[in-house]
Amino acid sequence: MQKPDLNLNLPVESHEKQYVHLCEVTDVIHGKLLTYSWSYKGYAGISYVTFELFPQGSKTLLKLTHPGLETFPESNPDFNAVNFVQGWDSIINRSLSAYLNNSFTASEILKD
Repeated sequence: MQKPDLNLNLPVESHEKQYVHLCEVTDVIHGKLLTYSWSYKGYAGISYVTFELFPQGSKTLLKLTHPGLETFPESNPDFNAVNFVQGWDSIINRSLSAYLNNSFTASEILKD
């Protein structure tokens, strides 16, 4: 297993408010798994996002898990789990699919 050293600060707007996502890659298994922490600057809570890849014949199954959402402040509706589900659904089922089918470039997807 490889121990990466990668930290990211990603400004993201949500409901007319800007949040800074603080992400640190915590685990990598080349070609199989990527896990990173996900927190917000100035807010309590931390979650972890894991992408796992599984060969399925000529295709690859992607499994995404995002535990720890309950650690974010319940008083802030932007941190409601439904918003994360909708966001990941859009990223995986629309943006990633379009990118893999060469419909968009990575920079065009990030602008969405």
